Amino acid sequence: MKFLPVMLAKSHPSEKAGVRLRSSGNFIYIKRITEDGLFDRCSGYVAREGMRVLRIANIPVDGMHEDNLLEIINRASGKLKFLLAYGSEKELRTVKAKDIIEITVKKPKDGKFKLSIAGFPGNVCVTKIAQGSPFEDTALRIGDTLLGADTIDFANMQASHIREFLREASGFVTFIARSNEATVPSMAAFRVENQAFEIDPQIIDSFPERVLPSRSCLKRYSTSKPVRLDGDPNRFHYIIEWMRKGRIRLPASISRPDFLADLEVYGFQRIDSETIEAGSKLVQAFNVKHVKSTMSKQQEHIKELEELEKEMSDEVNYGRFASTLASAAFAEMITGDDDTINLSSIGKSSWKYNLRPNQAVNLEEGKLAKVFASYMAAYDMNIQHVRGWTVSVEERGDYSITDVKKNKQKLDHRLRNLEAQLVELREEIRFRKFSTVVAREAFSQMITVERQEYIDLTDVALAAKDDYLETGDFSGDSEEKLGAMFESYLVSYGLYVVDINKWKVRLDFVKDAV
Repeated sequence: MKFLPVMLAKSHPSEKAGVRLRSSGNFIYIKRITEDGLFDRCSGYVAREGMRVLRIANIPVDGMHEDNLLEIINRASGKLKFLLAYGSEKELRTVKAKDIIEITVKKPKDGKFKLSIAGFPGNVCVTKIAQGSPFEDTALRIGDTLLGADTIDFANMQASHIREFLREASGFVTFIARSNEATVPSMAAFRVENQAFEIDPQIIDSFPERVLPSRSCLKRYSTSKPVRLDGDPNRFHYIIEWMRKGRIRLPASISRPDFLADLEVYGFQRIDSETIEAGSKLVQAFNVKHVKSTMSKQQEHIKELEELEKEMSDEVNYGRFASTLASAAFAEMITGDDDTINLSSIGKSSWKYNLRPNQAVNLEEGKLAKVFASYMAAYDMNIQHVRGWTVSVEERGDYSITDVKKNKQKLDHRLRNLEAQLVELREEIRFRKFSTVVAREAFSQMITVERQEYIDLTDVALAAKDDYLETGDFSGDSEEKLGAMFESYLVSYGLYVVDINKWKVRLDFVKDAV
């Protein structure tokens, strides 16, 4: 079975798909390519009858009705990205579209993808994604199976041949892989002293024979009962982490020579020593004076951001308020006979919704007066005199509605941008306050305990969450930003995250931290 990434470009927005589809179970196949349309122009060398459609615009189509897919294609404009598969009917039915990954990367200038692979034809898996690899920020993960690249099918290729392809490739290359995260295989179980450990057998099997020979005790794993091993369970935990991630930074409590000796006992050979970094000693790990100074600067920065938030909030509130007043003034101006306009009624009701209760309203002078004047100018009205809620404006003979609309749209666009910036600023302040409290607690525990595998931050994190965070902070991009902010605060204290499970974290001191 082969996979084919396809980019089709419509010659004009109304161009039809030029294809008939058929559904079979949850899958969609190309039934026939008609004589005109998008698919007809690329038939023969790209799309063929009998192919299965896996994705459109990176969206899996499994379970979608054929008519809905056709409607999406017909309504789309410009370029359309497809992922197709072809092979025997039996092969095509074994593939789940959601498990197929399509990744396009550019080969670095140094000519290295920094990707390690191992396995046998049809099951060549990723064993390591090195730091600086173009795959680092993609969906590709350790354990995923490489299926092909561009028009090359990897199904019958040895791992050595795929490595040769990687060396010779250039420019942008589109890889097809199968994610193995969705599958839940039986785990290889081990017991060291009284502690149980589990690891995906595919990770063990992915190690080349020259590194982990078949005679190794780890290769003789069992998925039904734990295999008992001699050794230190604390060091074995880090051996499992090293196998999963391809590299490890040891804590100060575990010596690098002992760790390498354990690897030799368990049968590992020809270890890349650069993948194992020794931890720094506790006494060298941090400088209390520096940390105190860092904490003080962080508090000062938060105060500066809060001052900026207040200024931006006032500007947004004044903008909303002035927009409402200017709109009412313009309506009164073009429908009334008097050049003196009383805005008392609309002003008092708008004040309640747009300004803070203690925020003064003064149209005669100050910041609000300037904002109000700019909105009045957008409506082509010059303020002559202001007294309370009464505004005298310069009379005009003709109004250009087109110009007024353009001016108003510019001010409204600026206001919307300002509102969006204000939302992001408030989120940053919340995240910084939360991270300050939780990171300080983590630092406090790290320097007051002699040795601790995991630090439980649950109580302080939940309390800080109630004090500073909102419901939306735990979804999508916001959750990632919060995690990154928290880790950046830890780094500023000389700490980094080794492992995290909800709010139980295992930390270590950054090497050579000041």
